[in-house]
Amino acid sequence: GLSAPSLSYGNQLVGTTSGAQSITLTNTGSINLNLGTLTISGQFAFSANTCSGATVIPGGTCSFSMTFSPLSIGAKTGSVSIPSNAASSPDSVSLSGNGTAPAVGLSTAA
Repeated sequence: GLSAPSLSYGNQLVGTTSGAQSITLTNTGSINLNLGTLTISGQFAFSANTCSGATVIPGGTCSFSMTFSPLSIGAKTGSVSIPSNAASSPDSVSLSGNGTAPAVGLSTAA
């Protein structure tokens, strides 16, 4: 079980990195869950990851956190792929965010 099927990072200035958001994975089965190496795509990166290569006992958990660093303006998507020995493998978490640019406001001099 995943604590969320997707994460949205909202607006983020191009060239900056968002705060981290986390997902907790829980083994809801009755046997050990053997995880492979988690992979991430898009303009997102792991900031912490206790799940890659882990064995999670029944009822146990692991977690991973991601950040968003847009390289250009506009909507961005990515995902985390979670390979394991579960029947649903590979599971995934969808990621989204929006790259924005600073705005300039001008006024007349008095």
